[in-house]
Amino acid sequence: MRRRETITLLAGAAVGWPLARAAQQRKVPTIGVLVVGSPGSEQFWQLFQKSMRELGYVEGKSVRYEFRSDQGQASHLPELAAELLRLDVNLIVTWFTPAAKARSG
Repeated sequence: MRRRETITLLAGAAVGWPLARAAQQRKVPTIGVLVVGSPGSEQFWQLFQKSMRELGYVEGKSVRYEFRSDQGQASHLPELAAELLRLDVNLIVTWFTPAAKARSG
């Protein structure tokens, strides 16, 4: 009887191991956020995160963020946009038209 239980346990582990490994490798989506550093950018960032949590996106669990601000220097926007592209984010959210129009390279 012991032998049968051991064989069953090993067979179950052999079948379940690839499934468990695939679940561990599931990639959490990354959202790049590019904002113009105006006085309201911090408030935008807080409201954005709050709204995402309300939709079920919890930072570190179901989503990851890469936040970039031009710190009031619009000339930095293309460089920051290029950085987000290099990070291979799944989506880029912008705040204000200059950030949306920023081109990398």
